Amino acid sequence: MVVVRELMATPFKVNLKMHYPMLLSIFDNLVLMAMIFLIPFVSDPVLYFVIAYAVSNLPGFILSFYFLNKKFGYKYEVTFEKSNWLLKESFTLFGFVVLTSIFMQIDIVILSAFKDDVNVGIYSAGTRLTMPLSIIPGAIVTTVFPILVKRLSDKESTEFITNLVIKLLYFISFVMAAVFTFESTSLVTLVLGHEFVNTAQSASILYWCQIFLFFGFYSLSVLLANNQQHYNFMYSGIQVAINLIFCFLLIPKYSYVGAAIAKLIASFISFLFILFALNKFGFRPSIGRYRVLVWSIILAGVLWFASMLPVIPYLILAGIAVIIVTLFTKLFSDQEIITLFKLINREELGKKLISKLSFIV
Repeated sequence: MVVVRELMATPFKVNLKMHYPMLLSIFDNLVLMAMIFLIPFVSDPVLYFVIAYAVSNLPGFILSFYFLNKKFGYKYEVTFEKSNWLLKESFTLFGFVVLTSIFMQIDIVILSAFKDDVNVGIYSAGTRLTMPLSIIPGAIVTTVFPILVKRLSDKESTEFITNLVIKLLYFISFVMAAVFTFESTSLVTLVLGHEFVNTAQSASILYWCQIFLFFGFYSLSVLLANNQQHYNFMYSGIQVAINLIFCFLLIPKYSYVGAAIAKLIASFISFLFILFALNKFGFRPSIGRYRVLVWSIILAGVLWFASMLPVIPYLILAGIAVIIVTLFTKLFSDQEIITLFKLINREELGKKLISKLSFIV
């Protein structure tokens, strides 16, 4: 039911009416909360909770059909021709999801085959520090994807918004990777404890992977919006193949560090493939390479100097440095800043911020 609900929410997202599925989800949660209050009065709380969870999803499930029909004129209809088309179109995406799951875990499997549990534990700790980061591009894509689809359907250019999102994802991933790398040992000790201090090196490498993975995550959505989803399957296939090759080459000698390097190489090569795919499709990312390069070098230099401080002062100074260097180099133009605030329905706040910054910078 949850999977079907997510599918039914797609038309609302594409038409920028995400508040409908969100309100229905809140309503379902309120129903579940009301039913949970009865748990103390039932003989089998576990069974009751399972039933309550299923029942609480029914109102939103039924209302989703109602709003789909009312807002878009959708009617439930099953035809062999449409089902066959849907299976054909989604096959490459199914393969993409499967291969991506393999890419995320295969290095740990190979590492466990060659090395002991200690090495696996050290590397797994590093992956736990980076795996939640996939939420970031996911949240951004969820926000921007409906806009891309709408602009494409209206025959409008998507170049500006695409370049802006790519720059934003690079900004976020570079900041996280650089901040972590220059104080990796102290940060790992602070978060995981001294017994995982050896995780620092592999975790730093995995953080740099995010620059390429973030770019790929969004670029695949751009290709998907343009009905080029076969590139998604090819992208994930290249990732898995390259990762497998270098895992077998590097893990026997370099253990968990070799696993991290293998993932970095696979991420970089798949990044090159995406650039090729975008170029073949007719889009060349343009994010102001020289300005971005200057920003990256200055920020890295400041963070290296700040890493001489203890970890807490370092983190505070790092946050200040990111803001100052970004403003000083004017990494984002006024139009880009306004667009970012517009995406979160805060356009006026963005304009006020720009007017205040004009007196500072």
